[in-house]
Amino acid sequence: METTQNQGKPESDSRAKKTRQTGNKRKYILIGILLLILSTGLVCLMILSGPDVSTKIRDISIVLFVLGSIMIGITSVILVVQLAILINLLQNEMRPILKTTKETVNNVKGTVEFLSDHMVEPVIKTNSNIAGIARIVTILRSGFKKRKGR
Repeated sequence: METTQNQGKPESDSRAKKTRQTGNKRKYILIGILLLILSTGLVCLMILSGPDVSTKIRDISIVLFVLGSIMIGITSVILVVQLAILINLLQNEMRPILKTTKETVNNVKGTVEFLSDHMVEPVIKTNSNIAGIARIVTILRSGFKKRKGR
């Protein structure tokens, strides 16, 4: 009974993940629609109202665009700094680790070749020689047993 419950979990997890993704998409679509409605409403207000209201809305919009640009600039600077830190990490910490790993692999490769040449091959040759001698002895014994029986 527990195995069926455990097997059902990955499906329910993937369903929950899809539901969350769909919910996130719906949130973004809803926010986009609300911003579009707000922008349309401001444009209509500017058209229908007098020049004083239009200039105030224009000034507020310019201030908001400038604040958005400043936030994008700050975010870009933070991104560049983080990228520089990542590159520094890769060059100064990951490269030595990879170099050490490569040296270790080469050492293991040399050790395996040494053991193969000096231990495994002689053992295989000795075993094959012993097997050959055992086979010869078996053949000779069976030959002698046949002659004794005649």
